[in-house]
Amino acid sequence: MTEHINNRIRTLRKRLRLNQAEFGEKIGLKNGAISWMEKEGNNVTDQNVQLICEKFQVRRDWLVKGTGEMFAERTKKDELMEWAERVSQSPHDSFPYRLADALARLDEPQWKMLEQIFDRIMTEGDTENSNAPKAKPAKSKASQPIPHDDDDDNPDVIRRSYHRQLDQALDNEEKAVSASSYGNSGIISHLHKK
Repeated sequence: MTEHINNRIRTLRKRLRLNQAEFGEKIGLKNGAISWMEKEGNNVTDQNVQLICEKFQVRRDWLVKGTGEMFAERTKKDELMEWAERVSQSPHDSFPYRLADALARLDEPQWKMLEQIFDRIMTEGDTENSNAPKAKPAKSKASQPIPHDDDDDNPDVIRRSYHRQLDQALDNEEKAVSASSYGNSGIISHLHKK
């Protein structure tokens, strides 16, 4: 006995751990429509097939014919686009929305500064979470070495040092923003003021 598209829709829904109402909501259909599509022998429109494939990254050949893998291979770009869509629909005062809004306003020098901060945070995480040697953050002309305490192996000293570095980066960024002729708010001060 061959499996019908209706059974594959049910299989997909269960694999996603969604009930019929949740599945329908994600593709803009009511619970009854999903129940109808899952009933063996009922016709599933091309429009609904396309909705299911696009929303859940399902391969059309699998859904329609039962051939190949269930899910399409997702690219990093697909993942970023999905993240951007989720963030754009979140409340405007939420941290993810404010962060995305601030990132969208960055100019090249601010991206470089953010990269330095990110590298320092990642280095701190590497130091605290493993015995791996410390990674060196990316160098920049604007980068100024910050003196560390003598006891570089003490986690509290390392943490205080990075707090000083982040405070200095914030001060530098705020000065750069206030000097900017474009009035760009900058990521750190933008997030800090909220």
